[in-house]
Amino acid sequence: MWMRLLPLLLLITAACAGVRTVQPAPEPTPQAPPPEAPPAQPPHAPAFELVRNDVVLAQVHKMTATPGARQTLRAGLENRRNHLKAVHAALAAEGVPLGLDAIPLIETGYENLDGGKNGKGLWQFVTNTAAHYGLRVTSEIDERMDPRLATAAAARYLRDLHRELGEWPLVLAAYAQGGSFVRAAIKREKTRDVWELIRRGAVGNYAAKVMAAALLIEDPSTGV
Repeated sequence: MWMRLLPLLLLITAACAGVRTVQPAPEPTPQAPPPEAPPAQPPHAPAFELVRNDVVLAQVHKMTATPGARQTLRAGLENRRNHLKAVHAALAAEGVPLGLDAIPLIETGYENLDGGKNGKGLWQFVTNTAAHYGLRVTSEIDERMDPRLATAAAARYLRDLHRELGEWPLVLAAYAQGGSFVRAAIKREKTRDVWELIRRGAVGNYAAKVMAAALLIEDPSTGV
């Protein structure tokens, strides 16, 4: 019996030797996508030293002395919240201190105002300065009224004033009266101390107003 089955077993073994069982290839393990790179951060903005002196504190008093003045300040600080992120990003991108976000608080209370010949928009650009910094001002379009574009232009303007004058308090004076006016006052009075220039009446008190606004942004209870 065994001898008769042996040839059959040999045939079956030979047949099986030519057959390979193919195992399905394992499916690749899903890989998590790489994490997104964090957004690029703007360059670090320089510090803006807050000053508390007689001319600045006089402006703080004016901005907080009456219920009407305090209400105007509160409204401006509330409006500022809507623009803060964009304004800070634009200032930092040009290396301008974030504390100069006090300028629109003085100019417009952070409202997008049409001041006519005196300026337009959050930053109250006059026509010539707006055009110099790339804002279109025509009978059909006025980009001074675009807060994003106007803020970017204002940051470039402040940057250039600092390159010209070297000190941020002088930049504030120049923002209102122009770099050539401030340079002439410095030469005539033989001082670069903007607070002394204000005391002598050589420049207006705009720098004191903006500094007062910066103090009130930092602590709205200042002077109240």
